[in-house]
Formats: sequence, structure tokens, C-alpha cells
Amino acid sequence: MQLTVFLTACPACDRVFYEFENAELDECPYCGAGTKGANIERSEIVEFAIDHKTGLISLDGSKTTVISPSGQAAGMVADIV
Repeated sequence: MQLTVFLTACPACDRVFYEFENAELDECPYCGAGTKGANIERSEIVEFAIDHKTGLISLDGSKTTVISPSGQAAGMVADIV
């Protein structure tokens, strides 16, 4: 499955944050200002997959984390930069 990730700059504080396409934020996660008029600095399409037996989630083929049955992340397997 593919997701588009936007690198977005807040129009109020100029800090950069990340959003998914079709799940854009209404407020800056840093200063709380509205994101209307925010500048998309860059976008990238990311491939992700889940192993339906183990819950292992991978991004672009790199192992990232496992979601436990309780809904909590069970720990990072590898950092994604």
C-alpha cells in the first residue's frame, strides 16, 4: 500500500511537521495555529505493509515496529529516518 507523506511548514511559527495525504492536520502540532495556508515543502510516496500474522509493520521494506494486541507499540525494531 502507498501513502503520501507531506513535509509541511506552519504559516505562523515556520516549524516543519509531517502529515499524511487525506489526513491533514487542522492545527500545527508545535504552536497550535491553524494550518490554513501552510506551505507543503515536500511530499514523498512511502510503501508500507503489515505482516498480518505478527503485526510487524514495514516502511519501504524496513522493519519498524510491532503493534501488540493491547493496541500499544511493542517497541521499535529499527529507526526510520
